[in-house]
Amino acid sequence: HESGDDELLPLRDACSFDVKHWVLSRMADVFVSYAREDRAIAVRVVQMLEEQGWEVWWDREINPGSAFSRVIEQEIEAASCVVVLWTKDSVASDWVQAEASEGLANGKLIPIRCDGVEVPLVFRLVQASDFSAWPRVPQEELDQFIGAVGLAVSKPVTVPVRSQSKSPSRRLLIGILALLIAAVTLTWFNLSTVTEDPVAVEPNVTDGRNPVHLSVGALRGTPAGLPDELVATLQRIPTVHVFPVGEDLGDFQIRGVKSGDSLMVSLFDTADRQTRSSLELDLRSVSSIDLVPEITRWVAREFGADLLREQPRVSEDAYLQLLALRGQLTNYLTPAEREVLIVELEALIEANPRFSEAIATLCRLQLANYSETGQDELFTAAERMCLRASRLDPSNPLVMVSLGDLYLNAGQLDDAQLHYASALEASPYLTVAMVGAARLALRRDDVSQARRWVERAVVLEPQNHAAYRVLARGLFVRGAYAEAASFYEKAAESADGSAMVQVDLGAAYFMLEQFDRAVANWESSVQRQPSAAGWSNLGSAYFFEGRFDDALGAYQNAIASSGEDYRVWLNAGDAALHAGKTDADTFFRRSAELARGFVEVNPDDNEVLSALAVAYASLGEEDMARRYVQRALEGGQDNIYVLYDVAVAFSRLSAYDEMSQWLDALRAGGYSPTLINKDANFRKGNRDSA
Repeated sequence: HESGDDELLPLRDACSFDVKHWVLSRMADVFVSYAREDRAIAVRVVQMLEEQGWEVWWDREINPGSAFSRVIEQEIEAASCVVVLWTKDSVASDWVQAEASEGLANGKLIPIRCDGVEVPLVFRLVQASDFSAWPRVPQEELDQFIGAVGLAVSKPVTVPVRSQSKSPSRRLLIGILALLIAAVTLTWFNLSTVTEDPVAVEPNVTDGRNPVHLSVGALRGTPAGLPDELVATLQRIPTVHVFPVGEDLGDFQIRGVKSGDSLMVSLFDTADRQTRSSLELDLRSVSSIDLVPEITRWVAREFGADLLREQPRVSEDAYLQLLALRGQLTNYLTPAEREVLIVELEALIEANPRFSEAIATLCRLQLANYSETGQDELFTAAERMCLRASRLDPSNPLVMVSLGDLYLNAGQLDDAQLHYASALEASPYLTVAMVGAARLALRRDDVSQARRWVERAVVLEPQNHAAYRVLARGLFVRGAYAEAASFYEKAAESADGSAMVQVDLGAAYFMLEQFDRAVANWESSVQRQPSAAGWSNLGSAYFFEGRFDDALGAYQNAIASSGEDYRVWLNAGDAALHAGKTDADTFFRRSAELARGFVEVNPDDNEVLSALAVAYASLGEEDMARRYVQRALEGGQDNIYVLYDVAVAFSRLSAYDEMSQWLDALRAGGYSPTLINKDANFRKGNRDSA
């Protein structure tokens, strides 16, 4: 039984107990009918109902047979209403049709239309609640649905259906298939890490079963990108954990080789050192687009696992084109490179409008663009693509993770938690969901929880540099620089010295006053892959040395690399101010303009609010500066970015007593006293003297 109720008696024998007596004594208020493929939606509907204190019957684990039929019949008879989730899968289910017919015949049917499907004719006389924008369901629809159930069960509605967002400017309700990469800086240090956010309550990631651990070895002769696609698809099997391509780990390894018109695939037992089973695919009848589904179905059968529903079919050319495009996403992309991919994806989607994997990939790129610019229209574009992907493939756990990422980016933490937990329920060994959960825990200031999620992820996937970076950033902003450096070093090792990880590692070294190591990392980074983060941090090094003209030049290089980063513009303004340039205010105004775009999406982002305080203080707008200081400190007093900015803002306002107060807090948070002494921003009268 899904809920684990002890009262469910074993159905050993249809005559061993009085089924009707058991059902009536249990007296469920609501019977929920759904297709197995729609379990993710059913879970949320049941949670909404149970939050009202109502007993819900929705068990699908009783063995089919005559006893099963009687239990279903008696549960419907006992329930006050029958909630049916109409979807493309449920309208084709004989069980759901039968249960809906029972509810209709007894005058207790309450239908929900979940994905825009056409409801069977016989049931159309009963108006259905419209959940077709799931999970973006208007509050009015949710209220009407709960109200209808409340009338049926004759019990009052006492609990709000869902928490309201703290963000008054927009309500975020869909997400994308990706991790959001964000460049967030201390006024000096650009940490190119994934944006923070994900889960405090740990979902059950074992489900009582031991996972099968697989690795994907060489698939010689197959299209480029196919092994990565196979890894992603296999991870959708709830009881299977798949290591990244190239990792020689796991209980079994999938190997393959093309020979003539055949692809021979084997499942190799790494313990027994022998082949467990083999699959031969005739390439004359099996196209490239069918290879991954065929291999995945074979693996699922081998281990008695269930597959999530498959994607709508597209042409083989479209599929291979997406594989090639997605292969480029493993590297850091410049804005120009990202724009090229966006144009190519838009053309692919225009030709294949139901290709949800391509739509989800476009979401990822659009959200990455938003993360660098804060432009609300880019966020809206990503949101639109997310909704399309979610409608096409709502049960995909990777889509759920993307929804969590998007909610997290907008500061809607409860909704982010819901989606990460749902993803882990559907696919308990999905490490990308664990990384998201770690980011959410950090947003909620729960470092120990974040550490547990990261440890779990790297046990399953030792080379997961994103997991190491998430925890390192959480430690960094809390002033634990030595520990942050150790995790960045692990990330650098896992990512084979990635230029962007070098940027992060250099920042940690700098805060540890290992200046030569920091500069060496940043110089190596911009030589390997010029980026706004690398140039910005070099500018910061020059700034602390008092080389303000050189610092301004480095910041301008950063602006040329990515001209929409509010923090780089703010840094450039600082350098211009101390270099005695007359155009310093131009940089501060542009920084404020860009930062306000982020606030439109997430009004509670403390780091953006504190940057706005510095910009307005630098422009002499004291009231605005103090207003943003107050907002930033409401939830950011343990964040060195926020503390640093607040001290700078008061310095610009010549409020030196307040500046000293927050410098003390900055030191207490682990910030280097040496850096404070070297910082021109904390010299009295710094604006006038500059």
